[in-house]
Amino acid sequence: MTQPTDWLDDTIAESTPLHSKPQPALLAGLTLGVVLIVLAIHWPVLKAQALSFDDAQFLTENPLVQNPSWTSVRRFMGEVFEPSTVGGYYMPLSMISLMLDTAAGGSPNNLMPFHRTSLLLHGVNTALIILLIYQLFGRAWIAAAVGLLFGAHPMTVEPIAWVGERKTLLAAFFAFLSLMAYVRYYELRIANCGMKKKEINPKFEINLVHLQHHFVSALADVQTHQHAVAAGVIADGLLAATAFE
Repeated sequence: MTQPTDWLDDTIAESTPLHSKPQPALLAGLTLGVVLIVLAIHWPVLKAQALSFDDAQFLTENPLVQNPSWTSVRRFMGEVFEPSTVGGYYMPLSMISLMLDTAAGGSPNNLMPFHRTSLLLHGVNTALIILLIYQLFGRAWIAAAVGLLFGAHPMTVEPIAWVGERKTLLAAFFAFLSLMAYVRYYELRIANCGMKKKEINPKFEINLVHLQHHFVSALADVQTHQHAVAAGVIADGLLAATAFE
């Protein structure tokens, strides 16, 4: 009896980049070029000094961020249900990253270290988008074009320039990694079709572990931004679909 997902397996088996000619040199060059362009476009953000909305909770009036220590790390990680500094939100990765920026010289009067980290994260996310699209379609130029559109889009300015939006960049980072892990898992699933359990490439199962890890990491920072939540939901849906196949 034909399974509901057989048509998808056949389609991916015929069109997956595993069966297309690899273009590592071209992909690497295009990725580097796009990331450099994106960094250049957003470079002026390093001079931004504006603080607004909830930056007081995240930075200026947050004693744990202002005083980097292992005690702060333990409190960020341990205060799950009732965070003492950012009411209602458990965002340990965001808070720890802001704390590290403070340790690197950041302060309410010197926001450059915070913007520098956010800009670097955006550059990495742009590279991940390119790699994800290449995984899906195996076309380096198309992947680079999508990456450039994402990286240079005006809507991406906010999480870079707004200190309190570090959560968006981190959530996107782990969500993209989870999607890449799932695509790689599915490629290996197709490649291992028909093999006995002992013959299956161990990377096939390792990538499921990576998917779960990146997804859980993304969840640690997606409470407040809709598109980050959407990315996490997509990853969760893919994982659930795999579990019920």
